[in-house]
Amino acid sequence: EIPKRDWSSDVCSSDLSTFNRTGGTFTHNSGTVSFTNGPYTITPGSSMTFSNVIMDNIGSGSNPTTLTLGGNFTVANDLTIRNTNANSYQITIAGAYTVTVQGDLLFPSTAQTGGVSVSAPTFQVAGNLTMSDSSVTLSSNITFNGTGDQTITKTAGSVSGGTWTVDRSSESAGAAVKLGGTLSTGRPFVLTTGTL
Repeated sequence: EIPKRDWSSDVCSSDLSTFNRTGGTFTHNSGTVSFTNGPYTITPGSSMTFSNVIMDNIGSGSNPTTLTLGGNFTVANDLTIRNTNANSYQITIAGAYTVTVQGDLLFPSTAQTGGVSVSAPTFQVAGNLTMSDSSVTLSSNITFNGTGDQTITKTAGSVSGGTWTVDRSSESAGAAVKLGGTLSTGRPFVLTTGTL
């Protein structure tokens, strides 16, 4: 079951251990849902769309924290993954699932030293990708599939796995995927359709 929370609020934080949607309808109100602490499991069911999502390890415990994704879901705007705790934080997956991000995928810098390891899922990103946290290790597949301009900016962090793909079959005239600076990943970068 979905925990009994005021999910209609503009900013809702769930510090429980499970988000499990087994039926019914979830309609966002253009607010933000934050999944915090852990270990945590998100099982969204079918056709699940959030507005904005924040995944954050804000707890004060001494153990590493894991957030496990148990299904596909869509974020209509921005997905932010960060660690505001000194202990490590891992995003993993319980299957071959995809998170569709219709806005930006963000890994912002925080004042904490805890590492952020994102080994899954596959991300489909229609907006920008920004990595500015030196503690982030990203090994997910990422497909950039927006129609307008998209910018990839990596000023910190590392990319240890996965393939990045530009696949923009509906690209607007004159639009492109652009680099917001020097990009060094050491990983495959594939141009399928669109402009880089």
